[in-house]
Amino acid sequence: MKKSTLFDAVKKEFRKVSGLVLVHSTLVLILSMVLVALIFRMEISFSMIMLLSALIPMAITMGMFFLGKAWLKPNLDRRLFSKKLPHFFSYLVILLGVNFYVSFIYQLVINHFDVPTTDISILFTGTVWIDLVILAYTVLIGPVFEELLFRGVILRTLDKYHRTFAILVSSALFGMMHMNLSQGVTTFFIGCVLAYASLKEESMTLPIVLHIVNNLVAVLSVALPVLSIFFSLGLIACFVGMVYLLHRHKDKIPELFKREHCDYPYGKMFFSCWTMIVYLILFVLFGLSF
Repeated sequence: MKKSTLFDAVKKEFRKVSGLVLVHSTLVLILSMVLVALIFRMEISFSMIMLLSALIPMAITMGMFFLGKAWLKPNLDRRLFSKKLPHFFSYLVILLGVNFYVSFIYQLVINHFDVPTTDISILFTGTVWIDLVILAYTVLIGPVFEELLFRGVILRTLDKYHRTFAILVSSALFGMMHMNLSQGVTTFFIGCVLAYASLKEESMTLPIVLHIVNNLVAVLSVALPVLSIFFSLGLIACFVGMVYLLHRHKDKIPELFKREHCDYPYGKMFFSCWTMIVYLILFVLFGLSF
């Protein structure tokens, strides 16, 4: 294959990757605006609003996964979904430690600047069956399909070209997908840990379970405020454990990146795609305003 033809094929694949998240966020924003319009025109209860706010992104994320799987044909071998969870507790400690550290630094920043933040408690309504649906989306269904889309379809498509690039870009897209700066910053770093674990252990089950546990901890810390001090102490312990684990394995961590695949100008090619440019503009207009 000629070099120009090869570059055209790569650029086309990059457009599909960024196109997936562009379509995802565009649909979520459009349907959210429709929901807001219905609120002003019809008497819709707060519980129903929260239910639709959970179901809409869930359905869109599921759709983008199946579209991406058919469109990009990533290598999602069945062996990636084995029941084994190699080094699960070590990765969990690192994940929660990173979550604590990034959230702590972010809180310091917003104390000095007028940066918007998100409170997960607003997701819940007080209506039991609706809260159970929202809980199932937040803790189980959402993490499963987000992992399948970002650590499955997107990460493994980009990993064909360059591993470091694949981890950073898939995590950036994961953060931007939330269209919320406070979530986006934290989820970028969480995405990096999940992507590293997925590629290092050649597993999709591992990042899915890690994501589920991470979201469960976040929900429980809000649902059980009486135990908040224990959650805080636990996260601090995870941060200390993270520092210890990273120091102990500092020589092994870079091993994943020794096998890089090409020397294309992949960064320039990816971020010059019109789909990615539009997505960046969309994030600036909406993601930085919430």
